[in-house]
Amino acid sequence: MKTDFLLRFKLGLTQVQLAQYLGVTRSQVAMYEKGMRELPTAALLKMAEIELELHRAKAAGFDGHPHTAVQQANARQALHKHAKQLEYAHQKAVRALAKQQQQYQQNITLLNILKQLKSNQAAAPVQASMLQGLQTAAQRHMQKNSLARQMVLQTTIHGLQQQLQHTATLKKSLD
Repeated sequence: MKTDFLLRFKLGLTQVQLAQYLGVTRSQVAMYEKGMRELPTAALLKMAEIELELHRAKAAGFDGHPHTAVQQANARQALHKHAKQLEYAHQKAVRALAKQQQQYQQNITLLNILKQLKSNQAAAPVQASMLQGLQTAAQRHMQKNSLARQMVLQTTIHGLQQQLQHTATLKKSLD
């Protein structure tokens, strides 16, 4: 019987579990669900009681598990904690990106100044090696704060923003 399968499904029971409650065998439940056999009257009465309780609960506005309120509170708490972690990670990534962008611009400025200094004077060997050392350091720092790394951070920030929005949506669905 299809409705009895739906009843079992609503309750999340296996055929074995329903059979134990009804006091019959699993094969009797299976054959009953297929419409090949009737259950004993006592088992049918127990099933009718279950149906009646489900209808009463639904009429009273309760259409879930008795622990639903507790589960929702736990879910809200977990989502709140997760949102705080995401916000922290987002702020950290934003700060890291700003720092990389600032250092990248500083190194571009330094390289331009070094280029001007090299071209404006015939530098003494000591000054030339010092300028070369500064240029090498600036180029190394530019690679460390490259545009590619900045894009990776921007992608991370975008992903964190999307996760925050999704978390907010989930939190609203629990209210």
